Amino acid sequence: MPFAGQDGVLLSGSFKHPNGSDKGFAQYLAIGPGGRFVRLIAMADEAELPKLQPAIEQTAASVAFTAQ
Repeated sequence: MPFAGQDGVLLSGSFKHPNGSDKGFAQYLAIGPGGRFVRLIAMADEAELPKLQPAIEQTAASVAFTAQ
């Protein structure tokens, strides 16, 4: 998927936090010029993550590599 102006990767899923709560996450990754990389990780209560998705996507769309 496009991320940071590159062909990126989106990993998403859920897990049980040690405190017993259900958490969800989205991790965006892109490898850019010169082997540099950028990651964006968002994590929240699993039930709240869908409400946050528009803000997460907007933030992901704003990420870009700068010239070296």
